[in-house]
Amino acid sequence: MDEIEIQAPDLLSEQIENIELSKIIYNELKLMSLEFQEVFVLREYSGLTYKEISSLLDIDEDLVKSRLYKARQKLIGKISKLVE
Repeated sequence: MDEIEIQAPDLLSEQIENIELSKIIYNELKLMSLEFQEVFVLREYSGLTYKEISSLLDIDEDLVKSRLYKARQKLIGKISKLVE
C-alpha cells in the first residue's frame, strides 16, 4: 500500500509535465507555416505513413520527410531552450 501512495505524486507530476509539453508543442505548431503543421499533425497525431501523407497532400514523399524533419527540429530547438 505504501508503494502505491509514493507513486501517485510521481504519476501526477508526469501527467502535468505531459500537459505542459503538449501546450508547448501546440503553441509552436501554431507559429509554423501550414506546410509544416500539416505533415507533423498527420504523422505524429494521425499516424499516417509518409506515403499516405504524400498522397493526401499531393506532394513527393521526400518533401514530406523534409518538412517533417524541419518541423521536428523547430520543436526540439524550442523545447531544448525551455529545459535549459
